[in-house]
Amino acid sequence: MAPERLAEVVEALAKGCDDIAVSKAPTPTQTVHTAPARPTAGPALRPLHALASNWWIASYSALAIADDRTLVGATSPIAPEPATALEANLQEQDDEQNQSAGVGIHGFPRGAGPGTFLHGLFEWAGDEGFGNAASDEQALHDAVARRCNLRGWERWIDPL
Repeated sequence: MAPERLAEVVEALAKGCDDIAVSKAPTPTQTVHTAPARPTAGPALRPLHALASNWWIASYSALAIADDRTLVGATSPIAPEPATALEANLQEQDDEQNQSAGVGIHGFPRGAGPGTFLHGLFEWAGDEGFGNAASDEQALHDAVARRCNLRGWERWIDPL
């Protein structure tokens, strides 16, 4: 817009609107604007409370917790696993990966490794678009087969 039309446009916008007030610009001067001095940084703040240390990482199965912190299908209560004990138990969980958890697809190995494997399959399908991944049966079979073959899980290609 041409500078000479600015006042006309602003007046038109303000017309009929009580929330807009139009006034003339101040008279120009030789005064130069200078920013105020920056305040100096004070000492670092300290938290007023202790950090929670009760966070934990769990498998998908452990997220299916019922009342009283009992894992669905478990015979005894399952306590959350503290982060400090997690690394010690990862090897134990990986050792369980060849144990059968049930019949059919429910017999897929349990543990952190197999869980991460399945999560990777879901991420791949999500990146492809679940509809796209499911619609091309050969591409789906090939993607699952490549991943299973790397782990020696050929018998799980068709069920997965």
